[in-house]
Amino acid sequence: MSEQTLTLPDGRTVKVRLVEPEAYQPNPTNTNRGQERGKAALDKSLAQSGFHRGIVVAKDGTVVNGNHAYESASEQEVVKAWIEVEVEGDVGVATKRIDWDGADDPAAILAAIADNRVSELNFALDPEMFAASLEKLEVAEIDLPKEFYTPAEIDFQLNPVDKEEEEEPEDVLDADRYPLAIVLDWSTHKRWQELKEAMGISSDTKAFLKLMDSKL
Repeated sequence: MSEQTLTLPDGRTVKVRLVEPEAYQPNPTNTNRGQERGKAALDKSLAQSGFHRGIVVAKDGTVVNGNHAYESASEQEVVKAWIEVEVEGDVGVATKRIDWDGADDPAAILAAIADNRVSELNFALDPEMFAASLEKLEVAEIDLPKEFYTPAEIDFQLNPVDKEEEEEPEDVLDADRYPLAIVLDWSTHKRWQELKEAMGISSDTKAFLKLMDSKL
């Protein structure tokens, strides 16, 4: 397809071209395996709003960010062509939707809500892929920032507790048991549920005790 060359203010050139819808390859080592409901939400969003965010591909054409969106768009044939822009990390690429008048356009509002929700619903970390990715970073002598994952969170992801483990009833109290009630706000409760899922524990009590025993 056609190609153009743009010149940046600093004199560097950027190549822009049209490529076929199936030009790229999904990342076989993607650490996010996705979830059934998340896939359904993503498909619905694409059907209603079209493709409204970009993907990032490596030099070899492998999708780095946006794998699930790319695959769903390909399945539904939502994207008729890709506009590929060759850049490095100091040049941003913005998609302007000319069919949305502004951020308060109902269609834009729906797309924004869907975008945030799909990110929540369609995330399921693959422990094996995650471990392999961490090994590659270690070989390259690149540290994973603790803002992404704390050491305790990495441990929870790589060493999940058997989810079929028999749970003890939490409503049984005796002389050696003491009730403990904690009120959490919505965001903290969401984080607590994520931590329990990462540990593979549904019991609040067992998750709390495991956290107490962890080296945070």
